[in-house]
Amino acid sequence: MTGPTFLQEFSLKQFANKNVITISPESTVHDAIVLINDFNINCLPILDGSAIDGIVDSISILAEFSKNPYVATLYTKIKDIPFKKVPSFDENDDILKVLNYLIDTNLDALIVSENILLVSINPRDILEKDFLWTTLDERIYSPNSQGNLLITDHEHTISEDTSLLNLMMRISKQNLNFLVLIEPDTKLWKGILSPREIIQEIVRMTAWSETTEDFLYRKALFTLPHHPNLYFSNMPKIKRIRQTMVINELSLMPLVNNDGELVDVVHEIDLLRKLTE
Repeated sequence: MTGPTFLQEFSLKQFANKNVITISPESTVHDAIVLINDFNINCLPILDGSAIDGIVDSISILAEFSKNPYVATLYTKIKDIPFKKVPSFDENDDILKVLNYLIDTNLDALIVSENILLVSINPRDILEKDFLWTTLDERIYSPNSQGNLLITDHEHTISEDTSLLNLMMRISKQNLNFLVLIEPDTKLWKGILSPREIIQEIVRMTAWSETTEDFLYRKALFTLPHHPNLYFSNMPKIKRIRQTMVINELSLMPLVNNDGELVDVVHEIDLLRKLTE
C-alpha cells in the first residue's frame, strides 16, 4: 500500500461517532430519494435488520427510472432494484485501503465492528478532516484537462432541451459524475449537473399530490440548481477548492478563469486521488 506515511497512523475509528443514514430493503425508491435529498448524500447502506445487503446510490435510482420510466417506479421496493453489492471494511483496516476503494467506486465505504455496521464513510468525510490535508493544502491544483476541453467533450455535455429522463439515461448508462450544460448556439457553458442534483429535481417534481408521467419528459434544466463557480486568475490552491466544497456541501467544483471559460470540473474523488499520491 502506497501513500503518505502519516495516513497510516490514522484510525478509521475516528469516524465512529458519525450518524449513519440507512434504508431497509422493504423501503421504496421514493423513500430513498427523499433521504438522499434531505441529507444531501449520495449513498444509502441497505440494512436488513443488522445484516448489510449492499448500497443504493443516486446512479442506481436513476438507472431504475431509465429502465422503468413510470410514476410506479417511485413505489418499487429497494430490494427489487439493482442495488450494489459492496465489501465491508474492518475498523482496524488501513485508511489507504478505504481511500483507494472510494476513488475506484465513488461509493461509501462501510466500516464494521464484529459484523455490525459502525459507520459509512464518504469522500466528504475525508475532505472535512483538515489535518489529513496539512501537507497538500498549499499546493496549486493541477487541472484534469488542458484549457477549455470539457466543452467539446460530448460525453459530458447536454443542452437545455434535454429531458429529465434523458439526463437519467445519460448518467446511469455511462456512470458519469457530472454533465456540463452548454448553450447550443454559442457553445458557452451554463452550469454543472450531478446525479445528486437530478435526485433533488425528482423530489421537487414528485412533491405534488397528483404526479403524472409527464415529469420524466419535462425539459427541466431551467429549474435545476447549478453549482457555484470558483473564479480565479491563477489556478487556485487545493485548500481553497476543498474548503469551498466542504462549506457548500458540494461533490463538484467548477473552476472558471477570469474570461468565464470552464477550465476544469473538480470532483471530490479528484481531491482524494491527490491525497493518495
